[in-house]
Amino acid sequence: MVTPPSEPDTAAADGIDETRDADETDRTGGVVAEPATDEAGSSESLRSVRTATGEVAALVPDGVLTDLVTDRPRTTTPAVAAQRALADLALVAREPALPSVVLIAPSRTDVPDRATLAAILSAVRQAPWAQVTTLARALDAGSALPPSDPARTAVSPDELAPGKVTELADAREAARSFAEVVDGGAERMQAVDDAVLAPLAVSWRDRPAQRSGLVRRVVTEVAAGTQGLSIVPTSDLNVIATEGDVRLTVRNDLDVAARAQLVVDPRKACLTTQRVDDVELPPGSETAVTVPLQAHANCDVVVKVRLVGPAGQDVAEPIEFTARVSPTIESVGTIVVAVLLALGLVLGIARTVRRGQSARRGARTVAEADAPLTLPVLGGSPEPKDDDEART
Repeated sequence: MVTPPSEPDTAAADGIDETRDADETDRTGGVVAEPATDEAGSSESLRSVRTATGEVAALVPDGVLTDLVTDRPRTTTPAVAAQRALADLALVAREPALPSVVLIAPSRTDVPDRATLAAILSAVRQAPWAQVTTLARALDAGSALPPSDPARTAVSPDELAPGKVTELADAREAARSFAEVVDGGAERMQAVDDAVLAPLAVSWRDRPAQRSGLVRRVVTEVAAGTQGLSIVPTSDLNVIATEGDVRLTVRNDLDVAARAQLVVDPRKACLTTQRVDDVELPPGSETAVTVPLQAHANCDVVVKVRLVGPAGQDVAEPIEFTARVSPTIESVGTIVVAVLLALGLVLGIARTVRRGQSARRGARTVAEADAPLTLPVLGGSPEPKDDDEART
């Protein structure tokens, strides 16, 4: 008895109700599945069920694989369906309780696609963890079919080495980060994708040596397309105040504008920086960026400067410089100047209070009081006058 297809993790197939007991089966004449002996996620298609007249063998087709060959209207290509089938069978092969058979059986109203079915059968025949068999042989073998121990990996010598694929992926990721900060990034990425996909074509399997050279050339060309932004190296810095600034210069040698963020990262907590806004970089220009600094203690710290995109990945070669931080110099100088000013103020007040009339100053005051109140005529002698007129 072949039941309608069902998903592998379905508790009961259509037409089979495992919630009924034997007495209820006898009363209704229905079909009851034996209690599952393996876990709920089993892909076992060959099952023994009880009926009113005894036990019979029931075949439950795999719903996923059956849907792949009867997909109407067609939404995938035969190659995609074959890869999906291999992926599902690989998961089945990893189950703790290996099923004896996985059945593909469309219903009477469904017609399988011949091209898709041929692609799936061809892929299964080449897979080391599955084999194609007939329904009769599956029924004869039953659950006694011994499980095989397939190889964990299967590598073809004509395949592209994983290291080469990683190089292409890393080059594309660097190009994607660079495209996020420059104008016209979408057009750049279209060219990069075309270049990176070329060595992945299966047509290169017949020419592995030429393919290796193509991978090196593509990685070099993609890396060259991520150049053009740079940070101008700066000299070491002395920080003698608790707050200050450092001026850095970013150069854009491209013929398009760019927009990136400058990140200044001290290696020690004695010096911290504030986040600066994204920097607008016109084509063929140098842009000065002022980064606020805040010193907390005396130290010598290495400061790393990076130019990053929105995802936080570098779009230019980082630079480093050393900062000698001495914020206590400012504090000590301020205290010394304040003390000197206070001493000068105190001395000035004391001098003013203690200053008095000296004998010489008093004598000069008496002499000035007896002096005539009028001055003689320049170049002559004053006319004699009496004392009363002279005092007026």
